[in-house]
Amino acid sequence: MNKTEQLNELFDEWKQKEFDGKKFEIFCEDGIVDEIEFENQNLKVAFLLKDANAEKPEESNVRNNLLNTANEESNFGKMWKVLCMWKRITEDPNISFKDCCDEKFEIDMSMCKYLKKIAVVNLAKEHGKGVNNQDELNNKLAKAVKQYYDYTQKELDIIEPDIVVCCGTYYHIRDQYENCDEITLPSGAKYFTNDKTKFVEMYHPGSYTGYPVLFAYFKEVYSNLK
Repeated sequence: MNKTEQLNELFDEWKQKEFDGKKFEIFCEDGIVDEIEFENQNLKVAFLLKDANAEKPEESNVRNNLLNTANEESNFGKMWKVLCMWKRITEDPNISFKDCCDEKFEIDMSMCKYLKKIAVVNLAKEHGKGVNNQDELNNKLAKAVKQYYDYTQKELDIIEPDIVVCCGTYYHIRDQYENCDEITLPSGAKYFTNDKTKFVEMYHPGSYTGYPVLFAYFKEVYSNLK
């Protein structure tokens, strides 16, 4: 059984579970976008996100949605552009920002191919619509981590990433690892290692921060990891 099949099996079990006496209305499936591309990477990167903006069942397969984007069949939104930019930095730490964007400093559409090289894991598997403020979202995520932790860990075990980039989710996941040694990098970002996987603190890719700053900060953090 390949990793995609293992993830599908895990999700089938996960979405049938009841939490607080309720089953999922919409379960958002994520994970490895393109297994062949992912397994060919020298450095396997998973991005740990908060939740998916899926409001309808047909929007709930995050993997398929990202694969469609990678094939230029759907919208290439800011969040995914940033993840592609960050993944490219891991392949070429000396790359310049202008190599990732067009003359208007917009991330070039050609970058979407990098979606096939990553994995995406959302802490909350129910859709993210209707959560309107940060406190509400943090409470939702804290509850999701507590309830789903065993499943989230199984998902990461299947994916086997070398690095998990925690996109605004670092403190939510860090407390689940009791005996980890946390290190603060010169940039101020923190990371810890569990087995062979590094969990790295990073901004959320959909933040209001501009592309150049998100590029420069990730580049600095990544350069300190090596």
